[in-house]
Amino acid sequence: MRRLIPILFVACGNDTAATPDSSNPDGPTASDAAPDAPASDLPRLAFCQVPDPKNLAASFVAATAGDAVSYTCATPCADWMQCVVGVQDAQGAPILSARGAMPMQALAFIVDGMAGHFVFTPDGDDVVVTHAGSGGTSTFNPFDRNLQAGSTMKTVSLGWADGSSGGFARTGWFTRKDATGTTVRALTARPAAAIQWIKDNFAAGKKLGTVGSSMGTVATLGAHVWHGLEPILDYQLLIGGPGMWDVNAGCGRVHISAGFCDVDATPCAGNPFSSYGNNDPTCGAVLTNNCRVPTIMAPLSGGGSAYDNIINYVGATTACAPTQADSRDPTLDDSSMMNVASWSFHGRIDFVAQEGGAQPPDADQGMGEGHMLYIYNAIQSSKGWTDDEGAHHGDAWDKVPALMKAAAMLVIAGMGH
Repeated sequence: MRRLIPILFVACGNDTAATPDSSNPDGPTASDAAPDAPASDLPRLAFCQVPDPKNLAASFVAATAGDAVSYTCATPCADWMQCVVGVQDAQGAPILSARGAMPMQALAFIVDGMAGHFVFTPDGDDVVVTHAGSGGTSTFNPFDRNLQAGSTMKTVSLGWADGSSGGFARTGWFTRKDATGTTVRALTARPAAAIQWIKDNFAAGKKLGTVGSSMGTVATLGAHVWHGLEPILDYQLLIGGPGMWDVNAGCGRVHISAGFCDVDATPCAGNPFSSYGNNDPTCGAVLTNNCRVPTIMAPLSGGGSAYDNIINYVGATTACAPTQADSRDPTLDDSSMMNVASWSFHGRIDFVAQEGGAQPPDADQGMGEGHMLYIYNAIQSSKGWTDDEGAHHGDAWDKVPALMKAAAMLVIAGMGH
């Protein structure tokens, strides 16, 4: 494991490794994007009664129209405190916390036409919200057990109903509620609203942090930078993402040669046609120090990818597809983090990248590491970069116990526990 933890950058700093060169014609540039939406504009959560603690999906009624799904409560809940249940696994056994073997609790809710749930410890002080990858459709995230065992913090798994199969097999929080195309930025209002509710009801007067994996990093960081959650988020850990610095680059519509070395995040010149990171050049003589650009996250010929599929599904478009010549589609920029106005935060943000295995789709060099590095370098406040060489995408989230524990220790330290 290689770890880089730079010092705190000031917002107006001129460190060349910290800020991508916006004058470089090969690199993405900031646009006149609308300012981040205030948290007061977030949709409200409506809670549902849970008739079956081992099947939270029974709390909802789904209305399907083509590849869109809209949810309502099977039975609305007027007072959320009266609708907390002890959650169970599929066999009916209680899901237990690693701290004192206490039964985990659950709440079911609707927000912006999407069904979701919280699975949380009944005890704890400061709060950490965890979010799984793809559509975030997990019931309970095993990563939480490392936080429970190593701290006194309350953990909250934020999960979603399966939703459509139009993007992933279980599209989850990305699910459109009707046929109208939207953006990833707009849909992150759903996790943002859930996180704001947690702050108001579980973390009032306490610290609040998040952990996201893969596309769950889009949900958690997108909630932060696009929806006015800066005042309430004290820490974030991003495992294997987000691959959303420049969606046009991820789709292969533009080709960027400016990149950053994956060991020390210093600027480098890479391959603008790198697909899945298979052919990224090295930084100097060290073969495991590679120059990562915002990679084309799809094959250069045929087949498409999960990245293509989810972007096209969300936008109800076919614009996310590789081209040989640059052909930026401005509608895709609305889902890109390169347009965030400010990258200076009061809380620390840590990144964990894991590189190993053939591509696609086993490691972060093909799952957006070049995008991650652009986001990391844009941040002008406390941050950390961990590069796990020889590991696979998501190993620190739910596969390798030693890496999961190491990632949890980053959270515990970042939250001051």
